Amino acid sequence: MESNVYIDTEVSTEEFYKYERSIQVRLDGFSFSIIDGTKEVPSIIAYGEEMVVATPLPLLSVELERWIQTLPFLNEEFKRTTIVFDLDRVITLPVDLFNPDDVSSYCRLHFPDFNEQMDYCVWSQPYGSRWGSLFVIPISIVDVLKHYFEQVHLVHSQTVMYQMKRYLPLQSEPIVLVSKRRSSMDVMIFDDHQELKFVNRFVINGTMDIPYYIISAIDSLSLKVEKVDVLIMGDANPKEEGVLFLQRQCNNIRFFNGGIRFDGMNYLDDSPDYVRMPFLSVFRCEL
Repeated sequence: MESNVYIDTEVSTEEFYKYERSIQVRLDGFSFSIIDGTKEVPSIIAYGEEMVVATPLPLLSVELERWIQTLPFLNEEFKRTTIVFDLDRVITLPVDLFNPDDVSSYCRLHFPDFNEQMDYCVWSQPYGSRWGSLFVIPISIVDVLKHYFEQVHLVHSQTVMYQMKRYLPLQSEPIVLVSKRRSSMDVMIFDDHQELKFVNRFVINGTMDIPYYIISAIDSLSLKVEKVDVLIMGDANPKEEGVLFLQRQCNNIRFFNGGIRFDGMNYLDDSPDYVRMPFLSVFRCEL
């Protein structure tokens, strides 16, 4: 188990009603951030993460509750609290193909292990978006969240990732946006008009899975690898074998900081800003 926490020592609890709190839930760990987004340059009020050995999904609520009890400022009132799930049972759909009045039917169709007695369905659609994410979490996790938080917004990490399209660089070539974790990777491809054309989540068993899935996604749209811009964020190492191989195949590959800088990043550790960007940028989501 590995954890670290940063707290701005000059923070005033009287200002908490202005701040956005987000909590991220994964099988291999948890993290939280408290962001003051009212300034021209957003600042990190607090941040923390705990990496654990992968937790079986049925036990995730137990580990989550243990970790929530350690959170600083747990009982303070925030502008918004968002819970971001980075779990595998998710599908991103165009709004035109989804009927929110019959969520369970979609879950039974797309998730073979869905259990109406044990699982909770969530439809997460950003404000004004033509796309949304349907995902499933155990009801036991919902019970834990209701116990500690009066009101929360439940979203999936793919929703946060999709909303980053507003901050993608303007260019005439398609963009491949990659969000990598230790054991999984989300890939989204946007055309030159920033319309979503591809989205999928892949399980990573080895470093060479990274270029394999990215190149396969590009090929599925009949695009040329050398003609797309690949932006990578999350837990990726520029020196690992898979990334080096991808760099040899793609002319345009870089690590993406979400188009934003934060005050307070230098207090966390020596990790590049793109590592935490999938979670720190949650405060910008229009939910």
